[in-house]
Amino acid sequence: MWNRFARFSFDKFIQNLTGYAATYNGEWWFIRAFIAAILLGTIYYYLTEKIHIVYVETGLVLFISVIIVKFLPALIKLDTFSSLASSYLWTQLFMPDTFVCAYLFGIVFGKYDILCKVMQFFGGLSTNMWLTHTFFCYYFYPFAIVVFWSRNPIVAYLTLLAITVFASVFLDKFYFSIEKLGVKLRKKIKGIKNR
Repeated sequence: MWNRFARFSFDKFIQNLTGYAATYNGEWWFIRAFIAAILLGTIYYYLTEKIHIVYVETGLVLFISVIIVKFLPALIKLDTFSSLASSYLWTQLFMPDTFVCAYLFGIVFGKYDILCKVMQFFGGLSTNMWLTHTFFCYYFYPFAIVVFWSRNPIVAYLTLLAITVFASVFLDKFYFSIEKLGVKLRKKIKGIKNR
């Protein structure tokens, strides 16, 4: 693994930072799905901001999901679109998959305040949970033992959920304290300059 970092390459750094490549860390594959989700979510939000009926949006999400998961992959197999099927944009960025349905339903749940407090709690922690869960599953051996101690997938899932929630809360508090410290330092520096 260390030989990947033996020689710094600005090109590789930019490719890994943007998600174009995952040579630094194989777990970085998700950044492409994250970018696709942000783009899709933004487009969906602006197209539906005037709709205020949950049933209409639920039907719309199901319709969009069927188009993306079933129709587009069938369309891309046609000879006319064969060059698109092998393009980077299609294979890496769009990655049509069932995540689309779950992601768009998450937007609808948020918009209509469905399952208010639970979704809000997990939504605030979700990015940190997503970014840390693989470390607890695969890389930090003591935690991996704790996660899989029972060999029951439901118990493992709940254990991992608890660990990542704790880690996410800890990270939020850590970043908040760093931010607070930064504000204090800026005030001190400003006070010194004003003397």
